This record gives sequence, structure tokens and C-alpha cells, in this order.
Amino acid sequence: MLSPQEQASFDEALREVMSQTARRVRRSGGPDWAQALRDGRLGGGPGRPESETATSAA
Repeated sequence: MLSPQEQASFDEALREVMSQTARRVRRSGGPDWAQALRDGRLGGGPGRPESETATSAA
């Protein structure tokens, strides 16, 4: 349970993250978005280590 001040800080941070994500999605083209979805399903992607499952599946 968060205090009212902690909740307000959390909400502000969440809005910022969601806003950044929305901007990236709007800028990405179809092929970029398809690659992002594939990376997400495989557990890899920019800044994220690939999972062993993704490595063995590739």
C-alpha cells in the first residue's frame, strides 16, 4: 500500500513511461513494430538480454 504522496509519484512516473512508449509506437513503422512484437515474444530486444528459450528457438 502506498501513501498518498508515494501514489502521486508513482502515477506521475507511470504516465511518463506510458507517454514515452506511445511516442515510440507512433514513430515506429510497420516492420519496426512487427520486429518489436517478435522481440517481446522471444524475450529479447534492445537493452534486454535474450532468454535461453529465444536463443534455442532461433
